[in-house]
Amino acid sequence: MTATLFSSSNHFGGIGGIGGIGRMSDEDYETEFKTDTTAAGDKMRLAFSQAAKQHAAENKKRIISKTRSVYRMAANSRVNRAFQELDANLQKQRQENTTPASAMPMSESDFQLLKQAIENFEVRLIVHDSTTLSELKEQRTQTTNEMADIVSTINTIASVASAASAASAASAASGDSIPKYVELIISYKEKESDLKDWVSALTAEIRRIEPSYHAPAPAVPSQHVQIANSSGKTLRDILSPETIRRRFISLHTLTQAIRKELLEFLTDECRRKDRAEVVQQIKNSCLAAKTQKQC
Repeated sequence: MTATLFSSSNHFGGIGGIGGIGRMSDEDYETEFKTDTTAAGDKMRLAFSQAAKQHAAENKKRIISKTRSVYRMAANSRVNRAFQELDANLQKQRQENTTPASAMPMSESDFQLLKQAIENFEVRLIVHDSTTLSELKEQRTQTTNEMADIVSTINTIASVASAASAASAASAASGDSIPKYVELIISYKEKESDLKDWVSALTAEIRRIEPSYHAPAPAVPSQHVQIANSSGKTLRDILSPETIRRRFISLHTLTQAIRKELLEFLTDECRRKDRAEVVQQIKNSCLAAKTQKQC
């Protein structure tokens, strides 16, 4: 069985969208609010409507670049050493044979499968168009304004929910699912965190390229880059959600983040279950490809 792996057709079993919760379905909306006819309930519906409109507006503003690239995340000496370290640790654990049956170390064949798959995998990247100093400053202003809007939306939802959710609190205490407004707030908190990170990156880039007494000739702005959605789904158990969904100020900063998290995935004993999950996803991917006569 060869590892032509990380099939784009199933992405190790794939998941839905990366980076947040979208608009609720009509069914979910009715389930959550159908019995609430109070004024507070009306305010809650208005808050959700405003949040949904903002989400749609953000989608329209996204820039889809025509430029795509790939990154061989295993083509690095530090990654090679991490594989050697993992291999040595697994061999030692097998020889000692003191691990409980429920937590047996990865077999040699599974290790080789994981190693081959990661070495062969090419991370698909979206490289955005070149920009200018003035455009960077405009982006920072827009991002700051967007962050303020999101904070306002979070506060509105939280305020209205606090006044209207006594029943929801009782429901949560009884073991029911998390109320929809809580999920929405969590989603917007993630977006706020992403925007804070992006404002910080833009500010650092502006300082780097802006003319000064010590550097009268301005530097050239880096091209912004992010992981393509297809690769993000495949790498969901290797990389952090933040690295998967965020835009990075340059190829260098993104590849640094990918390499750092890949090294942690390979060497951190706390990631044992993640490594086992990825191996199973590879096997499932290869089996599906074999069924389609592609393996």
